[in-house]
Amino acid sequence: MKNCHQKLKELLEEVVLPDIEEELDDTFEKINKNKSSNQFEEHIKELHEMRDEFKEILTEIEDKTLSDEESIEIYEEIISMIREDA
Repeated sequence: MKNCHQKLKELLEEVVLPDIEEELDDTFEKINKNKSSNQFEEHIKELHEMRDEFKEILTEIEDKTLSDEESIEIYEEIISMIREDA
């Protein structure tokens, strides 16, 4: 895959992270409506962990420590997940 790091970076910045932020916003709205956060705490924790992991990948791309093979593998996994959700 040509320019695999750039494609992964764009996918993370333009699709994945905004989707996670949107899901966090939606979850906080639900908490606000229900006035109870207990049922959503685990979901919020998972979203924060995912966001942090993806941000770490972006850091690895910027630091040039992510291999081409890893980049392609992560990109393909994300695309596969997006297709499953569609």
